[in-house]
Amino acid sequence: MSLRPPVDRQRIIHFLELLGKIERGRDADFADVMALLEAGWLDFEALSRYFAEILPQVGERSLKEDPLEFQRKFAYLEAVWATRRA
Repeated sequence: MSLRPPVDRQRIIHFLELLGKIERGRDADFADVMALLEAGWLDFEALSRYFAEILPQVGERSLKEDPLEFQRKFAYLEAVWATRRA
């Protein structure tokens, strides 16, 4: 018997796909994420938690991944989201 809560794999995959869009950084990708946030289908706080959880692993699996660049792109998204909510 496991004491761990069940893992919602579909939810994790959803967030990883969205974080992948942010990491890629294309205008269309940012627009997709912003549209989900504005529609209320995506919680920014949950997205931030997943981002913080995976950030230490970025760059460990591939030389083309740059954790600092990913942080910059996520910070940009966060700033845009903050101005739209204000």
